[in-house]
Amino acid sequence: MPFPDSPRVVYRRNPLIEVICQLRYNTVLRIDAELPAAFQEDVRAQFPQYECRSGLDMPPDVPDEIRRMVGGQHRTSHVFRSDDESWELALTSDFLALTCKSYVRWEQFLEVLTPPFMALNRIYTPGKFVRVGLRYRNAIQPATLGLSDSTWADLLNPYVAAEFCAGDPVASAIEESITRLRVALREHSSSVLIHHGLAVLDQEPASKAYLIDSDFFSTERTEAAHVFEILGYFNGQSGKLFRWCISDVLHAAMGPTATDQR
Repeated sequence: MPFPDSPRVVYRRNPLIEVICQLRYNTVLRIDAELPAAFQEDVRAQFPQYECRSGLDMPPDVPDEIRRMVGGQHRTSHVFRSDDESWELALTSDFLALTCKSYVRWEQFLEVLTPPFMALNRIYTPGKFVRVGLRYRNAIQPATLGLSDSTWADLLNPYVAAEFCAGDPVASAIEESITRLRVALREHSSSVLIHHGLAVLDQEPASKAYLIDSDFFSTERTEAAHVFEILGYFNGQSGKLFRWCISDVLHAAMGPTATDQR
């Protein structure tokens, strides 16, 4: 495996700000041609809020590869949200996406994803999926972890962020950084695109953060029956990738609890 094995844990101080699953399929014109009333009935208990968007709004930090993949700006997107707006489901003519901004455990994420996934296959029969993706966005904020006096060299492994090497006089003056890696995985013809670097989330001092954004994806044509198998593989790799990036000091500060499941 590209990333070394590490025990599975749940962090009490979870650094995840967003988890996104996107499942792409060949264009189903019926999704654009009619309102998804039957689909809504299957997901309405979890996602009671509905909005129809013309075009797809994307945040500025979305990688260029994702922007090109999503395509044109005249797409109709049917958006369903939970009451607390921590979960969002998007249905378009060529993808289904679930976004969670309050991620706790992998089992919970799968539980929320399963009804819309089943509804998509029952109502629209998209056939094989052409891209299976799972993305994790972490924001490490030392001030919120009681690590304000620590340097990035204390918190990150040196092969991940060598520019913050201990003792380098330039390291303390770095205000922004971004590194892009694409790493081949060994199963499902898959890869992970990693963007990581120093950023400021807002104007508060505590908002200075190190972002670790890992986008796992497979482009092999996948039957619906095997989609969750691939997602489970990505989930397992995500924990190993994150642990590979961070030091023992940071790991301990986030309050890890061992678990057999993520």
